[in-house]
Amino acid sequence: MAFSNNQHSRLGGFIGKQTLLTSRNLFIASIFLLMSGILLLSWIIYAFYNSIQTNTLGGGIGIFFSVIFIFALIMTIVAISNIMNAITRIRNQMRHPGIESLSRLGVSLQSLVNSIEEEIENAIYRKKNIIVTKTWLIFPTLFGINIFHSSEVVWVYPKKLTTFVLILPTSIDYSMIIRIGQLFKNKQKLGDSDKSTKLKISRNEFEVKCKKQDTEEILSCVAQMNSPILLGYSYEYEKLWKKNPLGFYFAIKESKTEKTISGISGE
Repeated sequence: MAFSNNQHSRLGGFIGKQTLLTSRNLFIASIFLLMSGILLLSWIIYAFYNSIQTNTLGGGIGIFFSVIFIFALIMTIVAISNIMNAITRIRNQMRHPGIESLSRLGVSLQSLVNSIEEEIENAIYRKKNIIVTKTWLIFPTLFGINIFHSSEVVWVYPKKLTTFVLILPTSIDYSMIIRIGQLFKNKQKLGDSDKSTKLKISRNEFEVKCKKQDTEEILSCVAQMNSPILLGYSYEYEKLWKKNPLGFYFAIKESKTEKTISGISGE
């Protein structure tokens, strides 16, 4: 799969189809939002004009019209902005946020996309809302695609949610929780005594809906990824992830045998 970095770059394979599909979804949704905003603005102007004609424009009515007008105007502006973004992404798929975000890895986007496509073809696990390969964890969504390197996947565990009506369970939903940790360097201000860079971590969480039988399979597949990942939930893990996420990250990623985090202390 080859592509250029020109104004009309096109991607092939799964990523190309997903970026094109989500850009079109954004375009269609934004068109509906724009139409709604225009209709709402038209109604406000008409109602405002009638209120002036009938001399019923009081203080409360005026405030109401103002709030609705501002809301409709924001809707319209957001819709136009999204339409422009969607057109840009359709013309040049390399401008898709899911692709641009890969620049954080400091590698050529072209080589990264090619590598990801090759691994997707031989994915360990592949469903509509999650793809697991040896190196990548991918979450396709309605309006985008989230791609994470195995080194950024820190903690994965299943979640069970039981819904009750009065005291009777009515439904049970299953999902996988994926905790992501992305390292970055925070430069110190010139006035600080320490001019060196300090390592930081950005935390994210994704919930992937799945069937009960899929939870164990996903855990098994995630365990085959190229970087150590903590599997299974513990309240102690939760406290450590919140208290000292950087220490938590290195305890997992530097583990050579067991995925354990015992002995992590606070900062």
